[in-house]
Amino acid sequence: MLRSVERVVGYVLVVMLGLTLSSAAWGQSKPEPAAVAFDLKMSELLKSDLGQMLPLDAMGSPRDQEVLEAITQAESVRGVVTLPGDVEEFLFAQGDVLPVDIYVEFSFGDSASSRDAVKAFEAGMVPQSNVREEGGLRYFSPKTDANISMIFGIPNKVVFLTSTYEYDTANLGNVSPAIKEAMAKAAGPANIFLDFDQARPLIKSATEFGKPQLPPAAVPFLEIPTQISLLQLVGNPGQDPALALTVTSPDEESAEMLRETMQGLVGMGKLAVQGMNPNDPQAKIMTQVLGQLKPTVAGKVVTMSLSKIEGLEDLLR
Repeated sequence: MLRSVERVVGYVLVVMLGLTLSSAAWGQSKPEPAAVAFDLKMSELLKSDLGQMLPLDAMGSPRDQEVLEAITQAESVRGVVTLPGDVEEFLFAQGDVLPVDIYVEFSFGDSASSRDAVKAFEAGMVPQSNVREEGGLRYFSPKTDANISMIFGIPNKVVFLTSTYEYDTANLGNVSPAIKEAMAKAAGPANIFLDFDQARPLIKSATEFGKPQLPPAAVPFLEIPTQISLLQLVGNPGQDPALALTVTSPDEESAEMLRETMQGLVGMGKLAVQGMNPNDPQAKIMTQVLGQLKPTVAGKVVTMSLSKIEGLEDLLR
């Protein structure tokens, strides 16, 4: 009887240990919360004056232009990116194996033109892809060793992802707590978030790698990332401001130091522009930009913004 109880107890312990190890392995295989997230309302952005000026017809080969044109028909593009912890993963990345975890959704409307755009998008991917079907969806992957795929067959959507993800819109919520909080308050057609705290291991690795190669005068600027916890860039073409940068620092002292550094960089930019031909269209644009960049601080938050830049549309034509 005692041996039977021992066997049962032993069996239960083995099963529990197996489940624990399996759960740990599964937990490790899932991407860490993303340090980068973006939400772009393409239809609104491309209707703006600046969007109308983008030279899409000069970007890449005719096939690339067809795909790009299809992408611009998307109503929105939302995505998250988990960064590695070591810069060497970027340095030694090969081919189409990305050193990051990515999940991006292109959302299209239900109009005939939107459906045609998705078809054109898919057709443009065929010549350069291996295609497999799974669960009624079509996965397009490069014809090389790769960890990336495009998924077609989802109503009104196209998904780009690395092999660490499966199709699930909930993946867009796999972000750091700081980004999640900022996203809940975000407004405007273009929002980009970068959580420096979440990306701190990579930033530290990149700093250690790059520091010996920098001139002494540039070394102090390596302190800038330590003064940033979260960065948010909001684009709102045609509105005022058209572009706004908001940086949250770890503390008020870091925020003030960052403001002073940013102001110093603006001053250096102004000195550089003074050496340009004042009639040069680029010089005129830079003078306007630098004249508007006035970093301000309130507590732990540093902000800076840009309004409409006169002559920018002419420069893009």
